[in-house]
Amino acid sequence: MSTYENQTGRLAPQSLLQQRYIIAGQAGRGGMGAVYEAVDTRVGNRRVAIKEMSQGQLSETELAEATARFQHEAHLLGSLHHPNLPGVSDAFSERGRSYLVMDFIDGKTLLQLLKEASGRPLPVEQVLHYARQLCDVLSYLHSQRPSIIFRDVKPSNIMITANGRVFLIDFGIARIFKEGQQQDTVFLGSPGYAPPEQHGTSQTNPRSDLYSFGATLYYCLTGRDPYYAEDRFFFPPIRQTNPQVPIELDQLVQRLVSLDERQRPASASEVQQALIKMSQQAIEPTSGLAPGTAANYISLASAPTQYPSPAPGPNTPPSPVRPPTAASNIPATSPVFRQAPPARPAQFQPQQDFASLWTRPFITLFGLVLVLTIGISLIALNFVNKSDHAVELGLSLLFVLVAASMVSRIRGIIPRSV
Repeated sequence: MSTYENQTGRLAPQSLLQQRYIIAGQAGRGGMGAVYEAVDTRVGNRRVAIKEMSQGQLSETELAEATARFQHEAHLLGSLHHPNLPGVSDAFSERGRSYLVMDFIDGKTLLQLLKEASGRPLPVEQVLHYARQLCDVLSYLHSQRPSIIFRDVKPSNIMITANGRVFLIDFGIARIFKEGQQQDTVFLGSPGYAPPEQHGTSQTNPRSDLYSFGATLYYCLTGRDPYYAEDRFFFPPIRQTNPQVPIELDQLVQRLVSLDERQRPASASEVQQALIKMSQQAIEPTSGLAPGTAANYISLASAPTQYPSPAPGPNTPPSPVRPPTAASNIPATSPVFRQAPPARPAQFQPQQDFASLWTRPFITLFGLVLVLTIGISLIALNFVNKSDHAVELGLSLLFVLVAASMVSRIRGIIPRSV
């Protein structure tokens, strides 16, 4: 079985390493070498990632330095255990090359997600979800004794799985913080993401990672890569580009990318608490969410190392259902919430309508008119032979009939007596 391709020098598919790892293909290339997807035949054909240290076109001095950094990464990752860090299961050398076997992370880099967005910023809620996890792993690294400084936080070194879990990868230039050291011996980092002190002004420290973290957030929230900025240390307010970003988040990023490290937040834990508060404030006024959505979001905010649970199995009890708030969402057959029947058209109620007409002024006026009409009618009876009073007599009789009809349809002693 062939181990290397003749022309490229890369591991060929189906190559076998250590009589157990079968290469499936190249998964990527980092700053220190290629990364391959492989199958571990000794552990149930488990998918693993194998990182190979690059040795091409290196002088003896450079090769010694690269080997030392690679061994440092292997030792460093082997001693760390965190949900947002890939686990290391093996390290070995074969045919003059060094290899590191790690958990295979099935996902995309944050840089890939940003490229797919075609210059558009990512949703604020999504960025906050990623940021809290990054703060958690940075806080873990910085809390080691001595502190571990990653020194290369950037989108291409952040992996995102399909369920939104974040992994910090490529520890090639991570270093141990040495108390009292004036500056770093080796100047490494990525332009646009490395703070001023990482360019030789002073020793990198936990706040140096926060600067790179802030530059990464800036890219996520604006869609603009600091690497291509004319001034790689200048970050205009985010809201000038993306008004959807809360003022508090914009101000936090401005603090993170401050040139004076003393103006940056004191720790990743402080940043994480600020992000949790922003997430909680963002969901407080939210209504109409699916059952449990707000509670799950708060749970993720308050416990950043907890990740979304897998899909419920057959033995998983159903989640409590909150009754819907919209009438249109209530089933018509619900025993508790039934849709109200359509309103019936208003019907004529003579008692109430006519009774409401018999006010004191109306009764007085009606009585006067009635008395006058009857009086005139009686007078007209005496002159019935005269045609001049025939019309008046007819009208008087009509008025009496109307009054009698009204009395028959109303109730009450006073209206009837009138």
